Amino acid sequence: PAAIYLGTEFALDKINWRKIGLLAIINADSLWHHSEFMAAENAYQLIIKLLTLTPQNANIIIQTFAPNHYIIKSIVQNKPEIFYNQELKFRKQFDYPPFINLIKLSTLNKSETKAKNEARKIYQKIKKTNSKITVNPPLPILRRKIRGKYKFNIILKLKNLDDFNLIVKLIPN
Repeated sequence: PAAIYLGTEFALDKINWRKIGLLAIINADSLWHHSEFMAAENAYQLIIKLLTLTPQNANIIIQTFAPNHYIIKSIVQNKPEIFYNQELKFRKQFDYPPFINLIKLSTLNKSETKAKNEARKIYQKIKKTNSKITVNPPLPILRRKIRGKYKFNIILKLKNLDDFNLIVKLIPN
């Protein structure tokens, strides 16, 4: 049996949690410092999951450069409402769910240029419609490629999902 386990989220189901005496979450900030709007929620859920899997008598260390971040405060004070209230405030400020509906359109192609051009065409068509939809310019995904194909995403923000029907004809299969 190992004395030290080092792993990612994918190793969680392979650990005998009853034998854990120390849990260290290294560079916890990396869990929520990226561009997905749900990054903080996912980070919070993962940390809570780790804390509930760890035996009560185990020591827990969370390494962070932001000890005053609302995720850390919420966990340390055992007050989920701190996280919930801050996250709702953030989502309202930047028009994210539950205050808006999001639709992600993606283009995939083995050629980066073709994927990018297709995404630009779709973006331009939607932009010209004067609909109530906010459309963000196409952006490449973080990993750049998925299964050998380049991927670009266009994010649409709309209050009413019925507004999507106005532009659905502009989007290729």
